[in-house]
Amino acid sequence: MLPSFIKTNKHRRFEYQYRHYDPDKERHEELRKKYSGEEKDFSESRVRADLRSQWERNKRTQRSALPTTRLIIIIAFLSLISYLILS
Repeated sequence: MLPSFIKTNKHRRFEYQYRHYDPDKERHEELRKKYSGEEKDFSESRVRADLRSQWERNKRTQRSALPTTRLIIIIAFLSLISYLILS
């Protein structure tokens, strides 16, 4: 085999999986689960993961509130100082 300077790409096939949403089937599945008595998954690992994600969300919101409060305090302090200097 001789090396080729011009290489042609091989044919690539696009594999698309069709999806179909059937609202009646979804409702039927939900009702069947509700009345069949299937319990939700409350495994220990899932509960830990949920608690961890809630803790991270709360931690993030507390962090974002702290700089805003600090900024308001600094602006009020500077305004008070400038008022006292100018009057």
